[in-house]
Amino acid sequence: MGKMNYSKVEEALTEGLYKMKVNQILESSKNKDDPKALHPAQKFIAVVQELKWIKKTSPDIYKKIKISKKEISSLAEIIKKRRDSLKESEVKRIDELLEIIKKYKKKEMPQIDDEDLIEEENDRHHYKRHNVSEKWIPLDVPRN
Repeated sequence: MGKMNYSKVEEALTEGLYKMKVNQILESSKNKDDPKALHPAQKFIAVVQELKWIKKTSPDIYKKIKISKKEISSLAEIIKKRRDSLKESEVKRIDELLEIIKKYKKKEMPQIDDEDLIEEENDRHHYKRHNVSEKWIPLDVPRN
């Protein structure tokens, strides 16, 4: 029996598997509307977590953004009871809450870039040594 060259067969098999995988991915993407879209219950969890986080820095967050705790707790009860069959108004309110919180964070808690933070710390501690935990020693002090 002669020698068989399997490289062409392997290439054809690899190419066929690749085409099948691409077709499978394309078909699955047609079925989904938006893969990054979150379920309303997940959005509500995000709202609650953001409120808890912001409340640590500003305790009167509910007054500032004009949301009552009763509204949050009632939405939580509704989601517990009928997670998959929420009304359109409830889903809309959850989205509004999320937007309100995003606007508040953007307005009241601006993000500082890493570069700016490093520059600010360097300016504040210009004459101090780095990498010495909380025991800053001035660089220009003579040693014994």
